[in-house]
Amino acid sequence: MPIKWNCYESKNIMFINDLVSIVMPTYNSGKYIINSIESVLSQSYQNWQLFIVDDYSTDNTLNIILTFKDPRIILIKNDSNKGAVFTRNRAIQAAKGQFIAFLDSDDLWLPNKLSQQIATLRQQNNAVCCHSSFRRIDESGKFINDVKTVKYINLSLMRKSNFIGNSTGIIDRNKVGTVFQKERKHEDYIMWLDVLSKTEEAYSIGIEEVLAEYRVRSSSLSSNKVQSLNWHWSILRKEQELSIFSAVYYLCHYVYFGIKKRT
Repeated sequence: MPIKWNCYESKNIMFINDLVSIVMPTYNSGKYIINSIESVLSQSYQNWQLFIVDDYSTDNTLNIILTFKDPRIILIKNDSNKGAVFTRNRAIQAAKGQFIAFLDSDDLWLPNKLSQQIATLRQQNNAVCCHSSFRRIDESGKFINDVKTVKYINLSLMRKSNFIGNSTGIIDRNKVGTVFQKERKHEDYIMWLDVLSKTEEAYSIGIEEVLAEYRVRSSSLSSNKVQSLNWHWSILRKEQELSIFSAVYYLCHYVYFGIKKRT
């Protein structure tokens, strides 16, 4: 039987203060994962645990992970290929840190990523999460462009586009509890919408500096623009339960910001 996760856990669960739990799902990432792990090891903020959940890789991914002997790196293995949502949720379930951050196994963090975000969250009482600008690179690591962040993102703005690059986001669970991902397309976007829905005052605070690098892969589902439009429409209508008029309003903004991000 598949595991069923509730969207939210109780906010009363005790988390380990100041600890960052990092969620890294991986599947056949042997070409990139060593650099992703090393970008965590290079963080100036060292109070973290990295949960790598392998989704039944068939390449050398596992062998590469096992070369790292740092006790803060925790490997979890799926017994069959389960998909990204199940895989991330296994790490979220195991995580005990006050802060939870996400890093895909082909993306990279810059060394001051965690330290800057945690300092920012401590200064912002109503900020439930933090994000940053990020750099888009191609499969060989070459620069494509920088995506500048928006400083304050609330629920209404987030409905217009996904302004939080998943590998830049970090959540303060002392403020919102635990949020699991849902078995829907654009699951990371839905998760950020759910986080920002927790209170009327909730927002994500952005750091203008580039703190992460996002690898654009030719196999990425998000590269299919027509599918992305359909998924976004479904999120607005079914997940956010918006009227047709409101959904059209936000979808038009989604198209506009999608073009703007790549120019």
